[in-house]
Amino acid sequence: MNHGTVVGVDAEGARLPMRHLFDLGHRRVAHLTRHGEAMEREGAALAVRLTTYLDEMSRTGRESHIQVLHTRSTDDVPQATTGLLDSADAPTAIFAAHDDLAFEGLRAVKERGLDADQLSVVGYDDVRIASHPGISPTTVDQSGDDLGRRAVRLLLERIEGRVAARREQTEPRLVVRGRPLRAAPTRRRQRARG
Repeated sequence: MNHGTVVGVDAEGARLPMRHLFDLGHRRVAHLTRHGEAMEREGAALAVRLTTYLDEMSRTGRESHIQVLHTRSTDDVPQATTGLLDSADAPTAIFAAHDDLAFEGLRAVKERGLDADQLSVVGYDDVRIASHPGISPTTVDQSGDDLGRRAVRLLLERIEGRVAARREQTEPRLVVRGRPLRAAPTRRRQRARG
């Protein structure tokens, strides 16, 4: 029996960066995620974020621009991102399922000589290093510290005798950092500068 659960709202959290990118004029948004067990459990965070990406792309008529990169580890991300950037339908933005993937995606972007004006990368989780001025990606804060505090409180309540099940959730928020994200220039200009 489940006596206490604290969760983030991953569907809403994934909608925030997608709609932000759409508002900035991006049409070709790719999704970078992990492959494996993290995707196979029903309701798993990464699976919810992927489903939300697909729904948002379809809802806005961008089905023909859906691109999903499944990687087995963060070590695979730079090469996969480079391959994506070399494709005929290269994205102007990448929504990464978590910040570690975003950091490695940003590494590939930097190695290609591109910058935030040419390719936007958005992460998820707002890990502590994301606020470092040398990195500073836009990301989704799912209140990880608050999730932890609430989980500990529910555990202590359970130890003290609470028997009624409780479910709490935190509300995600988009944290826009660094230079403002915007739609990338045309492909021709990317090649000229890259």
